[in-house]
Amino acid sequence: MTWIDDQLRADLQNGFIDGSLPAGALGPEILTNRQGNTIFNEIKNELRTCTNFKMAVAFITPAVLVPIKSIMMDLAQKGVGGELLTGTYLQFNSPQVFAELMKIPNLKVRLTGEVGFHQKGYWFDHQDYETLIIGSANLTMDALLKNAEWCLKVSSKHQGAVIQQFAAEFGNQWQAGVQLNAAWLTAYQKGWQAPVLSTASQTSQSDLITPNAMQKAACKRIEALCQAGEKRALVISATGTGKTYLAAFAVQNAQPNRVLVIAHREQLLLKARASFQKIIGGQDQDYGFFTSQQTPGTARYVFATVQTLARHLDQIGPADFDYVIIDEVHHAGAASYQKIINWLQPRFLLGLTATPDRTDDFNVYALFNYQLAYEIRLQEALSERMLCPFQFVGVSDYVWQGQTVSEKTPLKHLIQPERVDWIIKVADYYGHDGDVLHGLIFCSRTKEAQELAALLTQKGYPAQALTGQDSAAKREQAVARLQAGELVYLITVDVFNEGIDIPCVNQVIMLRDTQSAIVFLQQLGRGLRKAVGKQFLTVIDFIGNYQHNYLIPQALTDDHSHQRSRALQTLRAEPTLGISTISFTRLAYERILASVEKAQLTGMSLLKSEFSQLKQRLGRTPLMADFQRAGILDESIFAEKFKTYPRFLQKMGTTVNLNPQTEPVLQFLTEELANGKRQHELILLAMLTKQSTITVADYQAQLHQNGCWVDDATLASVKRVLTLEYYLTKGKIGSRIRYGNQSLIITTGQQIQLHPQIQNYLRDAEFRLFWNDAIETGRLQAEKYDQKQPLTLNQRYTRMDAVKLLNNAQYMVPNGIGGYYFMGETGILFVTYHHSNTRAAIDFDNQFRSRTQLSFYSKTNRTLNSRDAEKLLNPNASLHLFVKNSDEQDQSQFVYLGLCQVMPGSAHEFLQKGTNKPIFGVELLLKHPVDQALYLAWQNERAAHQFHQENS
Repeated sequence: MTWIDDQLRADLQNGFIDGSLPAGALGPEILTNRQGNTIFNEIKNELRTCTNFKMAVAFITPAVLVPIKSIMMDLAQKGVGGELLTGTYLQFNSPQVFAELMKIPNLKVRLTGEVGFHQKGYWFDHQDYETLIIGSANLTMDALLKNAEWCLKVSSKHQGAVIQQFAAEFGNQWQAGVQLNAAWLTAYQKGWQAPVLSTASQTSQSDLITPNAMQKAACKRIEALCQAGEKRALVISATGTGKTYLAAFAVQNAQPNRVLVIAHREQLLLKARASFQKIIGGQDQDYGFFTSQQTPGTARYVFATVQTLARHLDQIGPADFDYVIIDEVHHAGAASYQKIINWLQPRFLLGLTATPDRTDDFNVYALFNYQLAYEIRLQEALSERMLCPFQFVGVSDYVWQGQTVSEKTPLKHLIQPERVDWIIKVADYYGHDGDVLHGLIFCSRTKEAQELAALLTQKGYPAQALTGQDSAAKREQAVARLQAGELVYLITVDVFNEGIDIPCVNQVIMLRDTQSAIVFLQQLGRGLRKAVGKQFLTVIDFIGNYQHNYLIPQALTDDHSHQRSRALQTLRAEPTLGISTISFTRLAYERILASVEKAQLTGMSLLKSEFSQLKQRLGRTPLMADFQRAGILDESIFAEKFKTYPRFLQKMGTTVNLNPQTEPVLQFLTEELANGKRQHELILLAMLTKQSTITVADYQAQLHQNGCWVDDATLASVKRVLTLEYYLTKGKIGSRIRYGNQSLIITTGQQIQLHPQIQNYLRDAEFRLFWNDAIETGRLQAEKYDQKQPLTLNQRYTRMDAVKLLNNAQYMVPNGIGGYYFMGETGILFVTYHHSNTRAAIDFDNQFRSRTQLSFYSKTNRTLNSRDAEKLLNPNASLHLFVKNSDEQDQSQFVYLGLCQVMPGSAHEFLQKGTNKPIFGVELLLKHPVDQALYLAWQNERAAHQFHQENS
């Protein structure tokens, strides 16, 4: 009997007999698209780990094939392939679907002729076991990501009856089906008619347009500001989310006497006028343009360019318009804009922009008196389906003579015919929505753009390069040719970063280093505008050995935390945004991973930039809690790099006047409490700040009210921490000295009060500000943790965190804890899964056998008769498991994987290689399976490292 037999038997007992019994990772479960778990992720993870697969699905959409192709490309390199059985039921599957399927070399496809074929089944072979997913989900983005679907996932040995039944049923239909090939597709195309859509989905663009939920909220906020007497307001709205419509709705609500709409290009004004008339209605004479050739007369709604207004301001009175709207207002620092804004005196000025955070010194927030009416970021807009969904795939750039493209690659290598062929091959493999390709390519150099355009044209892909030297007329002509299908690609460096509207774009290719998250999103956004019939955008990022690759996961998720662990989580999880997906091929993943590991995410220039932008937005010096609310710069950065927030402010050039004696107290709050991993101390200090003396009963009531667990051990631990008794090490002052050697509280019987010295410090307004700020920061951070228990599954902790939160009596330095530490019958186990140190890797070769089983080893010179073995093998022991991938990635942070137990009979003793000293090992069984994405990432990164070591 193998381990998999034991695993399956336990999982089936849990799944079908008694749910209270221990379960592993292979038990039956219902898959849904709820609470961040999606059927899409399950199928991706099964695909990535299988040695063979079979799928039978009725309906398929082209969008879902883009991320699937990414996985299939990696599987092909491992010699893994599979079979797909589908059909033509209701003619739902378009000819494009079948054409895209034919591009996947390691996928065999057959078409069933069975009438009413409506199956949805996915089978994956993992050699030791097989997994079957059957239910309601077709191979479409909505079904796998958003719809209310139910699928049953079961695992079995090959000889299991359910697997045999599926194999027989699939085999019969497979044999009866016909092979997908070019001849079949040609015949299908001739007779295919697109399914008739419902009346609701055929709504004409000329029909009445109503505001969506986010536009309604924005308009309501704008109206409230107007009624409150505010003269100006700013709206931040991602490109393509309908800023012009939003402005028209706001005007419709306000009913002003006369409106002026300002943009920086005439083309934008023509579209703005059409949008306004569509929303507001009225006669043509109500709308007018102010240009060098015409004046608006008495038109109620006037549209003008910045250039024209700046030249002819003398023709307009300051109060001629009571409502003024400026589009792309992040340009308002320019002299022409300032001249106009200083001249006009409207009742209300509304600014619209997608990119308020500028790299120059102009503060657009100050221009609008820090009145941010509403903000619609890209990620929110995608989730709300305000934009066209995208399928992003990061692929490896071309490797030429063993060298991958980098910032230093000579131009002649960038335009090698082999690289151009590779670009064409990959772009064709991932494809695009619709029958006609309308593509944008962003590259690193103007000369590269020009040469690439010529080469693509020679190879049958008509392309044109555009540079900053080209006139506006030439650009508009090129865009028109792309829209008409005369060109396949427009190629540029940065011409289309903003201010261009090409809704037909259905493929964006990036052939350059991502040096700015803002520019990355601007270029991505060029293809996100909705268009009639456009279902999705394909984005292909060719990832070379670029030092800024780490910005890709940050940009895609708008992550400003500057935490390495957050970037790694994005990279590993490949998150979805609505029905938009993010995928990376293995080589691209490894290149981004290497960049994330090396990146200086907390360099002073980056921190100063984030500080400056938040200060501009708030109109004041931000506090630490402001950063947490904005999702910028995680609290750990202030604690680890600066010790206190006032020291950070001083580094930013802000004057801070604190009594030096108070700094250790703030250091204690910042390093020990503001991370929010336990908010018991924070709640107590917040209560004592308002009322210097409270009762224990009042404190416990407040803990219960905040959903915190309460027991005697925890209350005793809180007291030791706040009196700093916890930091006394074996009677010595130890680390207590760096926190000022000063108790924060005094307890007398059933009363708790602030120490008189702390009360004295709090009389200083500046100290009180930073004291309250640290407490508030901790309370905000605490929202990430389950306060009903000491530790939260899948959150990150240091060794010192774990020891403290499990109520150890005294502070422990990391070296004193090592790989495990026991407090009575509570054990804390720490595993570094991938050791870069060869000696450590040999000594402690911890391996996950599955998502619920991990090999674990003792410290050196320990036998099964040792005290360590006695504690670890104690059947009553509560063992808490913490794992990190590597020191390089995770530094001192471990992921908490929950409780575990030693597998009976697994303990074994052996001699350590090289030293001949005894060591023992056991198999740990985890109560909770490791998160699938995290488990796969750890396994793949370990395998990749071993491969590189063996082949270096």
